[in-house]
Amino acid sequence: MGALVGVSKLLRKKSTNTENDLWYYLRSRRLKGLKFRRQPILGAYIVDFVCLEKGCGVLRFWNNEFYENREGVLSQILEASEWTPHPTLSPKGRGE
Repeated sequence: MGALVGVSKLLRKKSTNTENDLWYYLRSRRLKGLKFRRQPILGAYIVDFVCLEKGCGVLRFWNNEFYENREGVLSQILEASEWTPHPTLSPKGRGE
């Protein structure tokens, strides 16, 4: 985990312009009051952005999508925040 912390910090420091521009809209609860985190460690992965209070789902956007249709991208993020998370399986693996 220690190595991932260093990588996470480096990713924040060397963010792309697109990541920085999207972060402007996600930070400080600017998007409908949702709290996003940037470059957090989730298990063995580092994700670009996550809203932990709404659970995890994966959305992917190309850089040009954000610049050509920013409102559409933000709208898709908001829509995804309304998804119902999948139930977690029990440790036995069968929902028991």
